[in-house]
Amino acid sequence: MAAQFGFTFAVNPAGEASATGELRPSLEDSVGAGAVIASLLERRSPEASLAALSFGHLRHQLPDLLRQTNSGKELIERRFSLAVDRF
Repeated sequence: MAAQFGFTFAVNPAGEASATGELRPSLEDSVGAGAVIASLLERRSPEASLAALSFGHLRHQLPDLLRQTNSGKELIERRFSLAVDRF
């Protein structure tokens, strides 16, 4: 819809803060951004295309992949595995 009005917008995977407070990239944010881009955008930057392709390639592996991420492991350790399984 933004393109119909001559506007552009950005989708930024924010990442997350680690236990030490450092910003770290997160698979779930990157793949989530790719899912948004894949479903909404027709004209894309090369970076946006990469995110959309990553989502398309990884979408069927997400449950297993999310359990292997740092944030997934932390949630499982804190007994929030349901949050990881409901991607």
